[in-house]
Amino acid sequence: MENLKNIFGKNVIALNLGENIGYILNVAFDEGLKKVLGYIVCDNESEEEFFLDLKAVKAESEAGVLVDSAMSLCINDTDCSNPFGKMVLSDDGEPLGTVIDIVIRKNNVEKIITTKGEIFPKNIEIVGKNYVIFSKNKKKRKNIIRIKSTVSLPKVEILSQKKTQATLPARAYVTPSRLLNKCATIDIFGLNNELIIKNGEKITQEKINKAKKHNKLNYLIFNSK
Repeated sequence: MENLKNIFGKNVIALNLGENIGYILNVAFDEGLKKVLGYIVCDNESEEEFFLDLKAVKAESEAGVLVDSAMSLCINDTDCSNPFGKMVLSDDGEPLGTVIDIVIRKNNVEKIITTKGEIFPKNIEIVGKNYVIFSKNKKKRKNIIRIKSTVSLPKVEILSQKKTQATLPARAYVTPSRLLNKCATIDIFGLNNELIIKNGEKITQEKINKAKKHNKLNYLIFNSK
Protein backbone atom coordinates (compact mmCIF):
# COMPACT_ATOMS: atom_id res chain seq x y z
CA MET A 1 0.00 0.00 0.00
CA GLU A 2 1.07 3.59 -0.61
CA ASN A 3 0.12 6.93 0.91
CA LEU A 4 -0.58 9.43 -1.84
CA LYS A 5 0.57 12.47 0.15
CA ASN A 6 4.13 11.19 -0.35
CA ILE A 7 3.86 11.61 -4.13
CA PHE A 8 3.35 15.39 -4.12
CA GLY A 9 6.42 17.34 -5.22
CA LYS A 10 8.28 14.31 -6.63
CA ASN A 11 10.30 14.84 -9.77
CA VAL A 12 9.19 13.37 -13.09
CA ILE A 13 12.26 11.93 -14.81
CA ALA A 14 12.52 11.30 -18.57
CA LEU A 15 14.63 8.19 -19.15
CA ASN A 16 15.61 9.16 -22.70
CA LEU A 17 17.06 12.49 -21.50
CA GLY A 18 18.18 11.60 -18.00
CA GLU A 19 16.69 14.81 -16.62
CA ASN A 20 13.74 16.17 -14.65
CA ILE A 21 10.90 17.38 -16.86
CA GLY A 22 8.55 18.47 -14.07
CA TYR A 23 7.15 17.50 -10.71
CA ILE A 24 3.93 16.00 -9.34
CA LEU A 25 1.47 18.75 -8.43
CA ASN A 26 -1.72 16.74 -7.93
CA VAL A 27 -3.36 13.34 -8.30
CA ALA A 28 -6.15 12.47 -10.73
CA PHE A 29 -9.01 10.17 -9.66
CA ASP A 30 -12.07 8.77 -11.36
CA GLU A 31 -15.29 10.49 -10.30
CA GLY A 32 -16.27 7.69 -7.94
CA LEU A 33 -12.96 7.96 -6.05
CA LYS A 34 -12.28 4.27 -6.58
CA LYS A 35 -9.16 4.43 -8.76
CA VAL A 36 -6.15 6.66 -9.45
CA LEU A 37 -6.02 7.57 -13.13
CA GLY A 38 -2.74 9.47 -13.17
CA TYR A 39 -0.87 12.54 -12.00
CA ILE A 40 -0.99 16.24 -12.76
CA VAL A 41 2.56 17.30 -13.64
CA CYS A 42 3.83 20.88 -13.52
CA ASP A 43 6.61 21.84 -15.93
CA ASN A 44 9.64 23.21 -14.06
CA GLU A 45 10.13 26.22 -16.33
CA SER A 46 6.75 27.21 -17.78
CA GLU A 47 4.63 25.91 -14.84
CA GLU A 48 2.17 24.63 -17.43
CA GLU A 49 0.14 21.66 -16.22
CA PHE A 50 0.15 18.26 -17.95
CA PHE A 51 -1.59 14.94 -17.36
CA LEU A 52 0.48 11.79 -16.88
CA ASP A 53 -1.49 8.58 -17.30
CA LEU A 54 -0.42 5.87 -14.85
CA LYS A 55 -0.03 3.50 -17.81
CA ALA A 56 2.88 5.68 -18.99
CA VAL A 57 4.73 5.46 -15.65
CA LYS A 58 7.68 3.07 -15.89
CA ALA A 59 8.62 3.10 -12.19
CA GLU A 60 8.27 5.10 -8.97
CA SER A 61 10.92 5.52 -6.27
CA GLU A 62 12.30 8.03 -3.81
CA ALA A 63 14.17 9.59 -6.74
CA GLY A 64 10.95 10.34 -8.57
CA VAL A 65 8.46 9.09 -11.16
CA LEU A 66 10.12 7.63 -14.26
CA VAL A 67 8.69 7.90 -17.79
CA ASP A 68 10.12 7.10 -21.21
CA SER A 69 10.15 10.69 -22.42
CA ALA A 70 8.36 14.04 -22.27
CA MET A 71 5.98 12.62 -24.89
CA SER A 72 4.39 10.65 -22.02
CA LEU A 73 2.78 13.90 -20.84
CA CYS A 74 -0.53 15.08 -22.29
CA ILE A 75 -2.13 18.52 -22.20
CA ASN A 76 -4.30 18.77 -19.09
CA ASP A 77 -7.64 20.39 -20.02
CA THR A 78 -9.96 18.31 -17.86
CA ASP A 79 -11.90 19.12 -14.72
CA CYS A 80 -12.81 16.47 -12.13
CA SER A 81 -13.25 16.50 -8.35
CA ASN A 82 -10.28 15.86 -6.08
CA PRO A 83 -10.92 15.11 -2.37
CA PHE A 84 -7.73 16.46 -0.72
CA GLY A 85 -8.58 19.22 1.75
CA LYS A 86 -12.35 18.68 1.55
CA MET A 87 -14.62 17.97 4.51
CA VAL A 88 -16.39 14.60 4.59
CA LEU A 89 -20.06 14.67 5.56
CA SER A 90 -22.32 11.68 6.15
CA ASP A 91 -25.67 11.70 4.38
CA ASP A 92 -27.31 12.66 7.71
CA GLY A 93 -25.00 15.65 8.17
CA GLU A 94 -22.38 14.25 10.56
CA PRO A 95 -18.91 15.77 9.94
CA LEU A 96 -16.31 13.02 9.55
CA GLY A 97 -13.19 15.15 9.24
CA THR A 98 -11.15 16.67 6.43
CA VAL A 99 -9.34 14.51 3.85
CA ILE A 100 -5.58 14.60 4.53
CA ASP A 101 -4.38 11.44 2.76
CA ILE A 102 -5.49 8.53 0.58
CA VAL A 103 -4.10 5.00 0.72
CA ILE A 104 -3.92 3.05 -2.55
CA ARG A 105 -3.06 -0.51 -3.53
CA LYS A 106 -2.27 -1.28 -7.19
CA ASN A 107 -3.80 2.10 -8.17
CA ASN A 108 -7.08 1.30 -6.40
CA VAL A 109 -8.23 3.47 -3.50
CA GLU A 110 -8.13 1.38 -0.31
CA LYS A 111 -9.21 4.01 2.21
CA ILE A 112 -9.45 7.74 2.75
CA ILE A 113 -7.69 9.23 5.77
CA THR A 114 -9.43 12.17 7.46
CA THR A 115 -8.59 14.24 10.51
CA LYS A 116 -11.05 12.06 12.46
CA GLY A 117 -10.27 8.57 11.18
CA GLU A 118 -10.58 6.33 8.12
CA ILE A 119 -13.42 5.80 5.66
CA PHE A 120 -13.76 3.44 2.72
CA PRO A 121 -14.47 4.34 -0.91
CA LYS A 122 -17.38 1.92 -1.39
CA ASN A 123 -19.53 4.23 0.75
CA ILE A 124 -18.57 7.48 -1.00
CA GLU A 125 -21.65 8.85 -2.79
CA ILE A 126 -20.05 11.87 -4.45
CA VAL A 127 -16.96 14.06 -4.39
CA GLY A 128 -18.55 17.45 -4.80
CA LYS A 129 -17.41 21.02 -5.17
CA ASN A 130 -17.12 21.58 -1.41
CA TYR A 131 -17.75 18.23 0.33
CA VAL A 132 -17.25 14.51 0.06
CA ILE A 133 -20.60 12.86 0.82
CA PHE A 134 -20.43 9.57 2.70
CA SER A 135 -23.36 7.16 2.81
CA LYS A 136 -23.82 5.38 6.14
CA ASN A 137 -24.61 1.69 6.27
CA LYS A 138 -26.14 1.49 9.72
CA LYS A 139 -25.79 -2.30 9.95
CA LYS A 140 -22.05 -2.16 9.28
CA ARG A 141 -21.29 1.32 10.51
CA LYS A 142 -18.60 0.23 13.00
CA ASN A 143 -16.70 -1.49 10.22
CA ILE A 144 -16.91 1.49 7.91
CA ILE A 145 -15.37 4.29 9.96
CA ARG A 146 -12.95 4.11 12.85
CA ILE A 147 -12.68 7.39 14.74
CA LYS A 148 -9.10 8.00 15.87
CA SER A 149 -8.93 11.56 17.14
CA THR A 150 -10.47 15.01 17.02
CA VAL A 151 -7.40 16.88 15.76
CA SER A 152 -8.46 19.99 13.86
CA LEU A 153 -6.66 21.46 10.87
CA PRO A 154 -6.57 25.05 9.62
CA LYS A 155 -9.52 26.05 7.48
CA VAL A 156 -8.97 25.14 3.83
CA GLU A 157 -10.42 27.27 1.08
CA ILE A 158 -11.88 25.03 -1.61
CA LEU A 159 -11.88 26.44 -5.13
CA SER A 160 -14.76 25.89 -7.51
CA GLN A 161 -14.76 22.71 -9.58
CA LYS A 162 -17.14 21.29 -12.19
CA LYS A 163 -18.64 17.82 -12.18
CA THR A 164 -17.62 15.82 -15.25
CA GLN A 165 -17.55 12.33 -16.65
CA ALA A 166 -16.03 9.50 -14.64
CA THR A 167 -13.21 8.92 -17.11
CA LEU A 168 -11.67 12.37 -16.66
CA PRO A 169 -8.68 13.11 -14.43
CA ALA A 170 -8.49 15.87 -11.86
CA ARG A 171 -7.22 19.39 -12.53
CA ALA A 172 -4.61 20.93 -10.28
CA TYR A 173 -5.99 24.29 -9.19
CA VAL A 174 -2.95 25.97 -7.64
CA THR A 175 0.39 26.50 -9.33
CA PRO A 176 3.44 27.56 -7.30
CA SER A 177 3.64 31.02 -8.81
CA ARG A 178 0.24 31.84 -7.32
CA LEU A 179 1.64 31.24 -3.84
CA LEU A 180 4.01 34.20 -4.07
CA ASN A 181 3.34 36.88 -1.44
CA LYS A 182 0.78 34.70 0.35
CA CYS A 183 1.52 33.59 3.91
CA ALA A 184 1.90 30.11 5.43
CA THR A 185 -0.77 29.20 7.98
CA ILE A 186 1.30 26.53 9.79
CA ASP A 187 4.95 25.72 10.42
CA ILE A 188 6.20 23.36 7.67
CA PHE A 189 9.23 21.15 8.24
CA GLY A 190 11.44 19.29 5.75
CA LEU A 191 12.69 15.71 5.52
CA ASN A 192 15.29 16.21 8.28
CA ASN A 193 12.92 18.20 10.49
CA GLU A 194 14.39 21.36 8.98
CA LEU A 195 12.06 24.38 9.20
CA ILE A 196 11.01 25.35 5.68
CA ILE A 197 8.66 28.20 6.57
CA LYS A 198 7.10 29.60 9.72
CA ASN A 199 3.43 30.17 10.42
CA GLY A 200 2.56 33.64 9.10
CA GLU A 201 5.77 34.01 7.08
CA LYS A 202 5.48 35.41 3.54
CA ILE A 203 5.96 32.84 0.76
CA THR A 204 8.85 33.66 -1.59
CA GLN A 205 10.26 31.81 -4.59
CA GLU A 206 13.07 30.58 -2.33
CA LYS A 207 10.51 29.06 0.06
CA ILE A 208 8.63 27.44 -2.84
CA ASN A 209 11.86 25.90 -4.18
CA LYS A 210 12.74 24.61 -0.72
CA ALA A 211 9.28 23.09 -0.27
CA LYS A 212 9.61 21.36 -3.66
CA LYS A 213 13.03 19.98 -2.69
CA HIS A 214 11.59 18.42 0.48
CA ASN A 215 8.38 17.15 -1.22
CA LYS A 216 6.33 19.56 0.90
CA LEU A 217 4.88 21.70 -1.87
CA ASN A 218 1.40 20.23 -1.40
CA TYR A 219 1.45 21.09 2.31
CA LEU A 220 2.41 24.65 1.42
CA ILE A 221 -0.40 24.89 -1.15
CA PHE A 222 -3.07 23.70 1.25
CA ASN A 223 -1.74 25.70 4.20
CA SER A 224 -1.41 29.18 2.76
CA LYS A 225 -3.64 32.21 2.47
